[in-house]
Amino acid sequence: MVTTQWSGQTYGSGKPEFVGSSRAAWFALFISLAYLLPAFFLFLWFVFVDQKVGIGPVAAVTEIPVLKGMPTLALIGIIGSGVLFLIRPYEQFLKLLPSTMREDLEMRAPIRRRQRQSLYWGYSFALPWIIGFLLLTLYPMVFSLIIAFFKWDIVRDPQFVGFDNFTKLFFRDKLYDVTIKNDFFYAFTQVPAYLVVSLGVALLMNQAVRGIRLYRTLYYLPAVLAGPAILLLYIYIFDPSLGVVNQILRGWFGMSNPPLWFQHEIWSKPTFILTSLFYAGTSMVIYLAGLQGVPQHLYEAAEVDGANRWFKFWNVTLPMITPTIFFNLVLGFINAFQIFEGIYVITQGGPLNSTYFYAYLIYETAFQHLKMGYASAMAWVLFVIIMFLTMVQFKLATKWVYYEAEQR
Repeated sequence: MVTTQWSGQTYGSGKPEFVGSSRAAWFALFISLAYLLPAFFLFLWFVFVDQKVGIGPVAAVTEIPVLKGMPTLALIGIIGSGVLFLIRPYEQFLKLLPSTMREDLEMRAPIRRRQRQSLYWGYSFALPWIIGFLLLTLYPMVFSLIIAFFKWDIVRDPQFVGFDNFTKLFFRDKLYDVTIKNDFFYAFTQVPAYLVVSLGVALLMNQAVRGIRLYRTLYYLPAVLAGPAILLLYIYIFDPSLGVVNQILRGWFGMSNPPLWFQHEIWSKPTFILTSLFYAGTSMVIYLAGLQGVPQHLYEAAEVDGANRWFKFWNVTLPMITPTIFFNLVLGFINAFQIFEGIYVITQGGPLNSTYFYAYLIYETAFQHLKMGYASAMAWVLFVIIMFLTMVQFKLATKWVYYEAEQR
């Protein structure tokens, strides 16, 4: 029997309910809401000021009926959610009633007061994420979906073109074919290599040796360093004339004509795949968690049967971490089809369009050519491709992913 200082609820005799310390909860709630204040005020500017002065992106699309009322509707939803979960009008109403009537309502209520308090606190802490999702994710997604059927360059009013953006993309845009082929080549070669390397490193980092925490930190470090700085470093490392890699190939291995790496249409994509392996620390940490979750008694049973290391890995470790492999596989394909940062910093799609990937084409279309409607259509095509591949992976996962809980 344990009693917490937060709610005074006794655990062990029934279902516990967290009520929470009001001061600590309100402080944490307002701190988390403060992170969203800049985005919220920017949203208010777009809703009220931008439309009145008649300039900017919101003013340009106010003639579209569906988009015209969306900012006000979202604002009403945000304010309503805040009033419901923070001010709690139902609880305030109950306080105004006589005690007998309040007790009668409490007896008839489908949700008891303690349960309502738990729901209030739970949704209150989720409210910052909900507001951020509505403002920074859902609203832009709906906006881009609608504007995908318009011709819009930000400056002039949008013109409805129906499915013309999509037909142009599929049948008249030659760069679409180039970028899609590059994306599929990169995804189906980079992801397997990335998974194998990160799993191998995780197996090494799972050994009980002195200083293993330092080794884990060092290998994970590239995943948290600033991306552009690391990419600029890769430019110098793989420079054909003065790069460290070619200097080693010339001096140690006697190669007179080493690869040109980023500057050759054949070597450019393999070089990007090679550099992506330096960021395998993120998947390594996830693999490490999966490896440490494998029950030890399975290894002991395999040793009793005379199993060697390879047999234990293939028949015990690998099946038990298939959920982790599946998780990294899904994330790997999603990230591979959205490769952009390295292309923007290093090659800008060259040489000879060999690194012209789809995400970079969307960026150029939207922010260099100002074809926002066409770029939105391209973005939704990418979304459908990634969604389809993800659904296929989930469908195939039933044939090879092992979940221990489902076998009980």
